[in-house]
Amino acid sequence: MFFALLICKVMSFALSLIGRGSSLPGSVALKLYPDLLRKMKLPELIIAVTGSNGKTSTTEYVTKLARKTRRIVISNYEGSNQIDGIVTLFAKHSTLSGRVKADIAIVESDERFCQYTFSFFTPTYIVITNLFRDQMTRNGHNEYVFDELKKGLPKISTLILNADDPLSSAFSLDREEVIYFGIDTDVFEDKNSKSICSDRDYCIVCGGLLRYTSHLTYHLGHYQCTSCGFVRGDTTHSVTSLALDRLVIDSLYEIKPQMLNAMFAANITAAFTVGVEVLKLPEEIVVETLDGYTLTNERLLFFNAGNHKGMFMLSKHENTMAYNMSIRSIVESRSKEKTVVIVFDLLSRKYTATDISWIWDVDFELLNDDRVALIILSGAFAYDLATRMIIAGVNEQKIHIEPNINSMTEKLADTAKGDIFAMTCFTDVKKLMTRFKENV
Repeated sequence: MFFALLICKVMSFALSLIGRGSSLPGSVALKLYPDLLRKMKLPELIIAVTGSNGKTSTTEYVTKLARKTRRIVISNYEGSNQIDGIVTLFAKHSTLSGRVKADIAIVESDERFCQYTFSFFTPTYIVITNLFRDQMTRNGHNEYVFDELKKGLPKISTLILNADDPLSSAFSLDREEVIYFGIDTDVFEDKNSKSICSDRDYCIVCGGLLRYTSHLTYHLGHYQCTSCGFVRGDTTHSVTSLALDRLVIDSLYEIKPQMLNAMFAANITAAFTVGVEVLKLPEEIVVETLDGYTLTNERLLFFNAGNHKGMFMLSKHENTMAYNMSIRSIVESRSKEKTVVIVFDLLSRKYTATDISWIWDVDFELLNDDRVALIILSGAFAYDLATRMIIAGVNEQKIHIEPNINSMTEKLADTAKGDIFAMTCFTDVKKLMTRFKENV
């Protein structure tokens, strides 16, 4: 254990000098000593965050709150959420005898690999944000991910679940220690949803039909199974209304999110729940910490292109929810004239992928809005996107195709109309934002 930790620490330091090394040191340490995590003395309070969407943002919110306790906090909210990265996190902050020098650990964990990660240690609390279709080439359907995640939830961990997601809520069955968060009726309700991508018809428990009394998006909402009675749980904390650009939680506490949509609302409410119920912080401190907080994970960035104001929204490839939330935010923004930029170049960092069938589940039909004056498509799959846009009914005269990303960004200031809203994934963000940042 001594040598595994020593090598992990040295590698972490060396690689950090070149901006790398969040998972490789842990991988080497595990090869040297596979039982490392079981032998280390970990913090008494470990809060894990997992799910398809929002786990990185929620982990950062919770980390910010945990630091308000004035206890020593460590977190991997900057990335590397599989076992190698988590080993690196604990090893970096431990003595060579294996004692982690922290009171609280906030750990983001990949949902499919929880069964492996949590076989080495048991989180005190596990937040499950939601389960959506995500990287289906690698993960399969979200009901398959549900089965895989269920294998990795230790019985003694307290679960903090999204009440509005029947898949997340179903983890409560046969468990006593459960806390729910959610969004109340009519707040962000999508009454006229035309999305073709919905997994809300059938109960995950018995296969019976689910009946919804209100619908947020996709399969999120207020539901009850018509066969077995499985029903949305009662929330401990929830978004009860909106006050202009602020969320109102529990009818008392106003918090301004970085972006006003259902996903940001759910993430903030999850963090609020952890802050009050787990960290035992006064509600006023939780509100003060979360109100107006800007995430550091660069999911939202602002730039200028000539005389045009621009917003970049990182949207995970192979994840329809991520793109739909971005598109909805664009359409609902107050800009009178808008240019939408979408870059599809490299689909995955982890494997070679050319399957873009998932874009047919994205609600590009929403871009049929008079205020969307121009849609610029770039990257290797620009023409595939154009085909999808045409099938969605987008006016072809609004579509501009420029596969070369450099050429597109060079011409953007002269081409754009109104405010610019740009979307792409982790894989292509540097190709896009390196040039944009020159004009920030």
